[in-house]
Amino acid sequence: MLPSCKQVAEQASENIDTPLTGMKWFKMKIHLLICAFCRRYNEQMILSSETVKSLGEKETSSNAIRQQVAECYHETHNKH
Repeated sequence: MLPSCKQVAEQASENIDTPLTGMKWFKMKIHLLICAFCRRYNEQMILSSETVKSLGEKETSSNAIRQQVAECYHETHNKH
């Protein structure tokens, strides 16, 4: 049985810290193929994680961070 949308949202968050493996990973991927809403949520989780990681790699002012996040947001939303 495939996980519910709520379970996939939780797994997407878990997957950022510790990648899923085995059947849990497989079932989540099948759900993501079927559910556009969860697919979008998962993409946003990945983007958020990558943004936070890249911002943590260098010291920047809060204004520079806001600018980088805004640029990343606009780049992502202009692709779709």
